[in-house]
Amino acid sequence: MRELQKRPTIHDVARLAGVSASTVSNALNGKGYIRESTRKAILDAAERLSYRPSAVARSLKAQQSRILGFFVSDMSGPVYSEIIAGAARKAEENGYEIVICNSHSREDRVLSSLLSYKMLDGSLVMSPELEDDVLRELARTLFPVVALDRDIDGERLGCVLMDNASSAYGIARLFRERGYDRIGYIGPNPEYRFMHDVQDRNRGFLAGVRDFGLDLPEERYRFGGFTMESGHVCMSDLLALPVRPRAVFAANDEMALGALRALKEKGLRVPDDVAVVGFDDILVSSYVSPRLSTVRRPCLTLGGIAVDLLFGLMKARKSHRLLLPTEIVLRESFT
Repeated sequence: MRELQKRPTIHDVARLAGVSASTVSNALNGKGYIRESTRKAILDAAERLSYRPSAVARSLKAQQSRILGFFVSDMSGPVYSEIIAGAARKAEENGYEIVICNSHSREDRVLSSLLSYKMLDGSLVMSPELEDDVLRELARTLFPVVALDRDIDGERLGCVLMDNASSAYGIARLFRERGYDRIGYIGPNPEYRFMHDVQDRNRGFLAGVRDFGLDLPEERYRFGGFTMESGHVCMSDLLALPVRPRAVFAANDEMALGALRALKEKGLRVPDDVAVVGFDDILVSSYVSPRLSTVRRPCLTLGGIAVDLLFGLMKARKSHRLLLPTEIVLRESFT
């Protein structure tokens, strides 16, 4: 097995440049007077060793870790990945690092250590397992908190929301306007606990079904697991009914993609026989055939804006709330 290469330290740079470690630190941080020839020797040595100063080490004297926590209940799937990527990019641009903590696991030693030793400067939260009261206590006693897709306020506590409910309501309106009154729904089980964004889109769509008088009996409401496999199973069940739906709304794109597969296997045409609409606009949605109609959520932007809001809370203790718009994107699966 190949040995892991040791990360170069400031002392390695000092030895190569023939100076002290404190001189290296001053040169890299622009402090004190250093002769230009010495500064050049230090920078050349740092480049040769591929030395990058640790964000944690740089900030110890300032009593800051320069580490942000991101508590999530699920790190899989394209939506979470995009949000995390947006947050990590923004944090890195500002000299911070992000630690991803799986809040779903009660035995997460990393999470408990970070909380116990207060090693976070702030935190993002995207997890239904952490109750509102817990977030308020964390923000009040430990560090500022920004919740994603959860409406909450409090001291040093902010939230960034997406307008899930309005777009889901808009899908129901489109069904009525385009003449799709006999519909199917692949959504969450109301008895289970889901992320707040899922609850919002479920609430918005069902309100639209009621307001626009759409035909959605209980047998055409299937509880999906937000995976392609569950979407395939739910659509197969809907197609086995004596009267199948003319249009189906799936509460996320992954379930909608599974539904498209089930329709293809049955030899049905989309949207001529059954129209399909998803939610999220993950990358693959515009590459499948037929291309999936969906609701676009600015996930990459959400992560970056959440970090910016967190930086603001680290300077001020007031609460702040942002609502980001979503957009219905019509493609080939819905006419």
